[in-house]
Amino acid sequence: MQELLSLHNLVNTVRSPTRVTKDRVPLTDAIITNDDNLGELATVMDLGYSDHKAKILQLNVKTIVRKCRKIKSQQYSEKSIEEFKCLLNKESWQEVFQTTEVNSAVWAFMDIFGYYFNIAFPYKLINLSKTYNSKWITKGIKIRVKTHFLNSIKRKFSLSR
Repeated sequence: MQELLSLHNLVNTVRSPTRVTKDRVPLTDAIITNDDNLGELATVMDLGYSDHKAKILQLNVKTIVRKCRKIKSQQYSEKSIEEFKCLLNKESWQEVFQTTEVNSAVWAFMDIFGYYFNIAFPYKLINLSKTYNSKWITKGIKIRVKTHFLNSIKRKFSLSR
């Protein structure tokens, strides 16, 4: 099995038997990972609940990195849209209608439109923050592991000795 694992750069972190009975040869369950820099192998503990021993593997999960940056953004609310419509409605558009050249009329229209657009929807600096986290570990799993699982195993293991 070790040869097959090493072909794919995998490591079995369990080295001691996880099931021992008087009638059978000791069996070792596997926890296979692609990270050979775990530091420690899986811990095998007899909790006394069954003929299978518990396997515990501590993983070093990358910490959350928050990156914050500011960007310019325009906010579009119902109120600002109504304000924009009102500004456009109040405009006489004389400069556009009095221009005989098509390109000049388009540029005049764009200038007026852009002017009112920037009044109704001004640019504001907003903070964008990105959180990078391990995707498969949910907040619920983290809380469960921290508060219940490891503590209960620790108490049980400490009391049985």
